[in-house]
Amino acid sequence: MPRLQKTDAGAERFALSNDHFLALSSGGGDPETVGFLWRAQSSRRKLLVRLLFAAVETDPDLLGDLPPVDTVQAVLGAAQAASPAAVEALLVHPQVGGWAAYTLRRLHGGAGENGAARESVDFGGLHVLGIVAAMRAGVPWRTRLSHRDGKVMLFGLGMALFPGLSADGLIDAETVDGSMTLTADGVSFSVHPHEDSPDTEHWWGLRTMTASGSLPFSVALDDLDPFRDLADPVPPQRLGDADAALWRQLFADGWDLLCRHHADSAASIASGVVSLAPLPRGDGRETRSASSGEAFGSVMLSQPPDAVTLAVSLVHEFQHIKLGGLMHLTPLTREDGHGYYYAPWRDDPRPAAGLLQGVYAFFGIAAFWRRQRETVIGVEARLADFEYAYARFQTCESLEIIKACGALTDLGRRFVDGLVGQTESWLDDKVDFDAEDAARLVTDHHRAGWRVRHQRPSAHEVDTLLGEWRVGGNAHLLDVQPEVAPAPATRWSHGMVGLVRRRIASPQTWLDFERSPATSWLKAATSPADIALASGEREAARVMYTDLLRQDSEDLDAWAGLTLALDEDAATLSVRALQRRPDLVKALHARLKDAGLSQDPSAVAQWIGAALG
Repeated sequence: MPRLQKTDAGAERFALSNDHFLALSSGGGDPETVGFLWRAQSSRRKLLVRLLFAAVETDPDLLGDLPPVDTVQAVLGAAQAASPAAVEALLVHPQVGGWAAYTLRRLHGGAGENGAARESVDFGGLHVLGIVAAMRAGVPWRTRLSHRDGKVMLFGLGMALFPGLSADGLIDAETVDGSMTLTADGVSFSVHPHEDSPDTEHWWGLRTMTASGSLPFSVALDDLDPFRDLADPVPPQRLGDADAALWRQLFADGWDLLCRHHADSAASIASGVVSLAPLPRGDGRETRSASSGEAFGSVMLSQPPDAVTLAVSLVHEFQHIKLGGLMHLTPLTREDGHGYYYAPWRDDPRPAAGLLQGVYAFFGIAAFWRRQRETVIGVEARLADFEYAYARFQTCESLEIIKACGALTDLGRRFVDGLVGQTESWLDDKVDFDAEDAARLVTDHHRAGWRVRHQRPSAHEVDTLLGEWRVGGNAHLLDVQPEVAPAPATRWSHGMVGLVRRRIASPQTWLDFERSPATSWLKAATSPADIALASGEREAARVMYTDLLRQDSEDLDAWAGLTLALDEDAATLSVRALQRRPDLVKALHARLKDAGLSQDPSAVAQWIGAALG
């Protein structure tokens, strides 16, 4: 059990037990370990709220025309005395964490302009906290509330709506006998806790999704909270009844799958996830998911196509949630001067802390598919083998990268070693040959595409190579590592993954894009050369990629594709150069073209490859 010590200021200090650390560093975490993380989050949440009180005490103008902050402090104290459990549950609610973190960022200039309102709207969340605490604890209290565009989110309850309320108008709020009455602009209505009432013109309740089975589980379906996103406030996106019903069905089916085949994960998730915030639907390429360290227990997810995707998404994001809770307690990474690293699942370079988060998440994804592939047959088994092989490649490669990066603390190294120990047996797992070959293709394609986009060769090194080429000499490379440069966020890797998944799922009709609107984006996102490569027609792909580069030497997709299209037995030197230093091959190829010495990209790669050893 964790040891809790009181500091002189009365805050709790948490000592991470070895048992809890070992549970987390193995990729798991039973409900007792998750409970420890919740208690730590509770303490952290109280500190954040205290900081907000201190800010308003220093600058009362932050509250505008709202009542003084000492009235809120008094009612929170009364509510705490009357019902400690009710106040505790309120403070750890993800909505409170998102609001507190954003408001503190705003205080220190770290919030953006998107969705920004008057200061009193965000700092006035203290009054919202007070009125909800009073209501839940049965303490009578009266106050006033600010609003954002006529809306005010009552933490854990729902959203009050006053469509015609002026920007500087305030809402009168009063609690009596565990019920709340809100009044503004001639409108008055009551709010009752745990009341599953239909939507009205003035009230949208926070919906709940409940799944039964061997382990009953309920979460909020949060389409209301302004702070449910990762950054600035967003407006509510109220789901229609049909969409809400579909979410409930997907949730029930996904939870049933987890309980039947992934019982340990289900028990852990049930103890740690309390809210699911729907993300807007994307363009069909993938199901998007996210989580925030400040909203512990909340998962953001776009509507998945099926129960399996929902299940693996919950596993994925809960890995992030657990690691975020751990990293609030102890640093696992530090600044190392290098800055950014390759992450096999991201199209952009990642800092060490972000890379570690991804490692942990994809460990969970691989572990899910490792088990899931044993529960299905036919096409589903081939797809599960692919997903396992793909996540296994990503996890094992990223573990090697994070181990070698030099940015881990001592505890961080122990953490990563724990994950490595868990993956050692994975390498002996046998999967479908075609699925593994396909997984290797998309893994190698992503790495090549990343390197040609984000590695930057030394200008001096390129000048040296150009001079050596001119005189017909051998290439000599400088003993310098290419710089890793972040580029604008773009999504470039999904086409090849989409092609491969489609080929595995529908080997007879996978090229008939018109029959499947859900994947019609593939036609625009890929080229005939990509299709040839995904089909295993390497020589045809090589010819087409070379032609694309002849037309446009800056075609980054063609450079990545050419790396995979070359026959490794016939062009080892070219493959070596394009796999390890595509940035250098591309840069020299461009300089030769500018100098009127245009060459076949493969010839340039072979010349540089001879110098790589």
